[in-house]
Amino acid sequence: MAERKIKASGVDMVRLLGLNDANLQIIENYFDAVVTVRGDSITFRGDQQEVNQLEKVFKELIYILNKNGTLTVQDIETVIDL
Repeated sequence: MAERKIKASGVDMVRLLGLNDANLQIIENYFDAVVTVRGDSITFRGDQQEVNQLEKVFKELIYILNKNGTLTVQDIETVIDL
């Protein structure tokens, strides 16, 4: 089992994760790995390949959020499908 932690410093976590964690739930539905959020730290635990993919997904979503100021369900699904 692999584990990786990233920091989402300076990111509005509500916009990233969605109201009532709606965006996080969309992401979790695509993966078996566990995603844990504490403050601005996001930890991924699970299969190495999924942990790597989740890290890429979140980094890309943070980039999109910083660029556009918002995330849509379509943004999330597009990034996951990459």
